[in-house]
Amino acid sequence: MVFDARRKLSMCALAAGLLAASGPAVAEWTALSATDAVTFYVDPGSIRKSGSTARMWLLLDFKKGQRDAGGNPYRSAKSQEEFDCEQRRTRTLFKSLYTRKLGADGPYFQSAEAGPWSAIEPESGAEALWKFACTSP
Repeated sequence: MVFDARRKLSMCALAAGLLAASGPAVAEWTALSATDAVTFYVDPGSIRKSGSTARMWLLLDFKKGQRDAGGNPYRSAKSQEEFDCEQRRTRTLFKSLYTRKLGADGPYFQSAEAGPWSAIEPESGAEALWKFACTSP
């Protein structure tokens, strides 16, 4: 009986951790830019700055279905991005993939593995995100 209670408690803690890691609890998604393929949404309230870096949550809503590395279909992705405001580069700290538009369902994939830094190309979607994160108060 005690073992079952501990197991339930640890399962609840795990579920709470996954929910917290999946993105801001109450995101205020604002469309920042769009292409023929994707609309970029940002959560301005999630911006956190430290020294020359800024972190921000993003939502990518794809106009057509995408496929992950395993061939699984998805329509949207949420990620926490880190921007180096001085060196014009970015990396993904956390990402999750969703089968429905606007992350309307639970994520079927999550990764909290930080990706490598990438240079920000001029006039790209990444540049618009970098400018927004780095110039916000």
